Amino acid sequence: MNNSYDNNLFKEGLEYTVGINDGHIFKEAVYIGKKMHGGKQMLVFSTHNKHEIIINPSYMSWALEDDNDVISEAIIVNESNKGE
Repeated sequence: MNNSYDNNLFKEGLEYTVGINDGHIFKEAVYIGKKMHGGKQMLVFSTHNKHEIIINPSYMSWALEDDNDVISEAIIVNESNKGE
């Protein structure tokens, strides 16, 4: 049985266009994973400029999966940093 509240909708390393409830849109955001902040899991994305976007799932309005023919290098970087 899957106990995840988000049903693992996002796949690490894939690009998404993400909209939040204040009208901001983040294009070509690579999903990195989740981080705990204030006792709540936040969604973490990375831009092509290597900026991190941390979004409270309660404020995310929508997300579109971009054309993801190749897994992004961001997931490789993320995996290599886990041992540090």
